[in-house]
Amino acid sequence: MHMSPPRRAVELTANALGLHLDLRVINLMAGDHLKPEYLKLYVPHTSYAANSVYDVRKTYWYIGIGHIIYKTMDPRHTIPLLDDNGTIIPESHAIMIYLASKYGKDDSLYPKDLAKQSKVNAALFFELGVLFARMSSITYPIFLEGCREIPPVKAEGVRKAYQLLEDTLVDDYVAESSLTIGEFSCISSVSSVMGFIPIDRAKFPRIHG
Repeated sequence: MHMSPPRRAVELTANALGLHLDLRVINLMAGDHLKPEYLKLYVPHTSYAANSVYDVRKTYWYIGIGHIIYKTMDPRHTIPLLDDNGTIIPESHAIMIYLASKYGKDDSLYPKDLAKQSKVNAALFFELGVLFARMSSITYPIFLEGCREIPPVKAEGVRKAYQLLEDTLVDDYVAESSLTIGEFSCISSVSSVMGFIPIDRAKFPRIHG
């Protein structure tokens, strides 16, 4: 299991859609995403079959050698980054919406009905603004600053996020009555942060499962 929740969320979406991803890995700790090469995309002189799942390539870092054409990628240095045959999509939530909308056999993962879609969007925003944000407040100091202890106030913030998610779940789903990209997004962060702040089964039985 990859340590990056955004990457896992995209991979869960791709797997549900039956898509093949050609992964390119970069080293965050070495600052590969900040290098000039990350801002450019190698476009080979190769044609691809229309609508082929192999057109979908998630590019973390890809730079060509030889006769090349460069296009601007993402000046924000976002990871993950999707390259779908020349269409560049940064940010995991945008990627999931794009993949589900373009390659889904139906709209179950990301409903077209605006009322249903709003619930999925709410789940995506909750994961980004609450779950992932509170997880990052713990993991960044550990991985990047060498901290060895989690401040109690941050641990309590994660538990409050667990409670919000617990209260949101209906029949084990966070958005609709079936699996959507909202679940993929929330699962990706919860499965990471629970390694630092365990989920109390008695307090959060729905999340714990």
